[in-house]
Amino acid sequence: MSEAVATPVSLKADIVHRIQMGKGLVQADLNAMTEEMLCSCPGGKARCAYDLVFEMSMLNRAVANNLRGESGGLPSPEGWVRAPREYHVKSSAIKDLGDSTDELLSAFESVPEEKLAQEIDTPIGKMTIGRLMTIMGAHLMYHSGQLNYIQTIHGDDAFHWAEA
Repeated sequence: MSEAVATPVSLKADIVHRIQMGKGLVQADLNAMTEEMLCSCPGGKARCAYDLVFEMSMLNRAVANNLRGESGGLPSPEGWVRAPREYHVKSSAIKDLGDSTDELLSAFESVPEEKLAQEIDTPIGKMTIGRLMTIMGAHLMYHSGQLNYIQTIHGDDAFHWAEA
């Protein structure tokens, strides 16, 4: 991330910037991880990296559906999300994360700035579109931190975000 980035001039532009940044950082983390790291479930209960990517991608698409007014919107939480075994392919998981984030941003592009204050239903109550989209950026960063922790558990304490 050596390029200087201009400060966004609107809330919507700031949200888009944060989501794009989160996507890049998660992808940098995933690219740096070995198959052993990606499949590891510390303690036998923790989710593996593939589970985290699967959840991020699933939620990105659910929010995109919600923004487009389509069915298949925001699901109610029913325990921790686990990726199906066939999802455990590094290149496919990285691509899915990128594609789902692009889909989310494309759906958000159609929302006018003045509608960011519009409330919508979510599994955790009503919230504005702007707040929901801010959470989506934080969601990527949250799971990126978990990926960083998985890396350190396996002895990799390099700062891979500098490679993004």
